[in-house]
Amino acid sequence: MLRAIDADTHIFESAQVWDFLDEDMYPRRPIIVSGPRDTVYRRSGFWLIDGNIFPKSAGKGGFLLGTPTEPGQRETTPDVRARELLDIAGRLQAMDMMGVETQVVYPTLFLAYLTDDVALEVALCRSYNRFMAGVWEQARGRLRWVVVPPLRSIDASIEEINFAKEHGAVGLFFRGIERDRTLDDPYFFPVYQEAARLNMPISVHTGAGCPAFTAIFDVTRSHTFPHTRTLPLSSRPARPGCPMSSTRCGVSLVAVQSSGGPGCSRSTASIRPTKSGKTCPTWCGTWGQTTWSWVLTGAIMAAVDVAETRQGSRKSSPICAPGRMCQAP
Repeated sequence: MLRAIDADTHIFESAQVWDFLDEDMYPRRPIIVSGPRDTVYRRSGFWLIDGNIFPKSAGKGGFLLGTPTEPGQRETTPDVRARELLDIAGRLQAMDMMGVETQVVYPTLFLAYLTDDVALEVALCRSYNRFMAGVWEQARGRLRWVVVPPLRSIDASIEEINFAKEHGAVGLFFRGIERDRTLDDPYFFPVYQEAARLNMPISVHTGAGCPAFTAIFDVTRSHTFPHTRTLPLSSRPARPGCPMSSTRCGVSLVAVQSSGGPGCSRSTASIRPTKSGKTCPTWCGTWGQTTWSWVLTGAIMAAVDVAETRQGSRKSSPICAPGRMCQAP
């Protein structure tokens, strides 16, 4: 029986994600606005957050996102609610059909840099994280997730990491550059130390996390590669002086495209024993026609946490070939 861990799936955020905002922040919640589809933006639904639209799907400083759900899409796309994680049973049914035991869910909206307002960022991250905690509970552990820390506030980030650890999260979401800070900035060291203490990996996903860099490119011509997919390649947090250099805390790099199923990506993860008997996480994925396999030290995304806690633990660790689904021997 195929028992895959889908190591990079996504939620298409819905308005329900913001139900956990505090009363004073609720009037500033993201709202969905609509307009005619025959504009340069080529879509009719947008998030309005802190006075800006998301996605900005045309012009310089633009970026593409799969959220929000377009008007009328609910009637034409049967699995929309599963993608939004509002239909948990439907999501799990789709996983069963694909032979996936566990999914690790990443955000979609937070792939973009949302606001300069620190208080609003903290509120949005907290609400998202509590929504995902509820998803994990409803899915009885089959839908794991990466916590979105409000990185403009270290204290709030550490609080969120600890909450998430107790509610099914298996990693920390980072983009390759966070606003104007690269990931080797000592500013982030307290977050890395807490992640190491909790044995949670830093999961670096593609994303438009650096507004100054995003502003250079016209998304109509450059699509997403320059300002979203290249940023993780610049991340090198585990250097001398960084807390991760001497801890179990691992780093994973994630950048794949969807294969079309509800939240399904083309990435899978496995745990493979090394000659020394230690587990060595392997991440496999496909990106267009390019296939690669990265072997990383420490814990990688959900592969360690999920594989070591499911039936058989390391004794039945799956083995994965590059670009293929992982299957236990």
